[in-house]
Amino acid sequence: YLEEAEDAFDESPDAEIVGFVRIWSDKMERLKARLRCRDAALYKARQGYATQAPPYGYRTVRVNGHCEYEIIPEEADLIRRVFHLYADGEGIPRIAKRLNAEGVPSPAGHGWWPGTLRKFLTRDLYRGVLVWGRTRREDRAGGRAGVTVPQEPRVRLGVPHLALLPDPLWQEVQERLAKERAIYARGKDGHFWGKPESWRGAKYLLAGFGRCGICGAGIIIASNGRRAYYGCVEYHLKGRTGCANGLRQRIQPVDQAVLETLAREILQPERVRRILETAAEQVRQQLAETPDLLRALEARRRKVEQEIHNLVEALAAGNGAAPSAVVATIKTKEQQLADLTRELEALQEAPLLTARELERAQTLMAEDLAHIRDTLAASTPKARQILRKVLDGRFTFRPVEEAGRRFYELEGTCKLGGLLKIPAVSKTLSKPSGKVFIPSAISRCTSVSRSFQ
Repeated sequence: YLEEAEDAFDESPDAEIVGFVRIWSDKMERLKARLRCRDAALYKARQGYATQAPPYGYRTVRVNGHCEYEIIPEEADLIRRVFHLYADGEGIPRIAKRLNAEGVPSPAGHGWWPGTLRKFLTRDLYRGVLVWGRTRREDRAGGRAGVTVPQEPRVRLGVPHLALLPDPLWQEVQERLAKERAIYARGKDGHFWGKPESWRGAKYLLAGFGRCGICGAGIIIASNGRRAYYGCVEYHLKGRTGCANGLRQRIQPVDQAVLETLAREILQPERVRRILETAAEQVRQQLAETPDLLRALEARRRKVEQEIHNLVEALAAGNGAAPSAVVATIKTKEQQLADLTRELEALQEAPLLTARELERAQTLMAEDLAHIRDTLAASTPKARQILRKVLDGRFTFRPVEEAGRRFYELEGTCKLGGLLKIPAVSKTLSKPSGKVFIPSAISRCTSVSRSFQ
């Protein structure tokens, strides 16, 4: 307990020991207070009492020394409406916009957000189940933060008198949420890699990811009514007047070749380590050839900053009269400053990794890369989300002919920094790491090769 006393300043060893003991005792008392509060909340939750601020749709009322939840009819009607709208096929952002357009008051008074409605759709209390112990408070970075408990909540109690929804409506909404959640590609730690697309071509792996190697136009999905093909849009619309590339190739073998190449040649720890070693060696050579490079770049940047400052001061002293030549000079200097800043950041962030660090990075990457390979093979929507992260630009579809057979050779540039969450590795692989060559995307794809830049 807090003592109303002042301690005299004392540097003796005995006083230090007493001070440490008091600090330790205070810490133990704080821990005991937390345990007492948590035990009291656990007891109340098991009785079905309110243990926290009421969620939207409820208020707390005092009953015999404790608080219980009570339904607010007007808010309960709105919650039912949101569930019905979502079950009928409306998206969460569209529901939020509708409520804002109608002027419906939100819980915080700042308008409806999609995240708020998403919490509504997953709140167990609305179906008559009180859940307690799903999160807990922990010390994080000098403060207290809420974290999700990995195991099952400690209390899950049926409270049918608090239910706002019929069970069939709840189940219908949860099934739709699960179906939508399943098409999102996620990392091993649960973070999103992207979101699926809704346009018609999104059901094909490479739709929007290709360009013709002859004219540079886009590669589209062409169909004869039975099968779908990849082909040049210019040839498809204009014939040979638009482009000489009249090759159309079935989608399945091309997609299979791309997926196999990414899984076997790109998403492998050994390959990524080789990219890291090459990048680190290039940086070492550059710094060895110009040991004063960083200092010289810093000096140039400071000089350009001073020049910009002098020009701005001169304009200010001239009562705002800005000759076009001076303004153009300032813009030129600002562009030079931006270029110098990017060059400095690239050198400062360059990975000077040791052999031991490379070994550790390869071990950490093995599980991540295996998860990415599994996600890539799971479904076309998820594979497209991976491609958006991996590809730098688009694949070039170049028509070639061998042994009397014509097929597409695909070439593209990869980067892996958006998928791997190891900082030093991610910084390196966010830059283009190499070209991918897929030379035999034919019906019987047997040889797939890759070469680095």
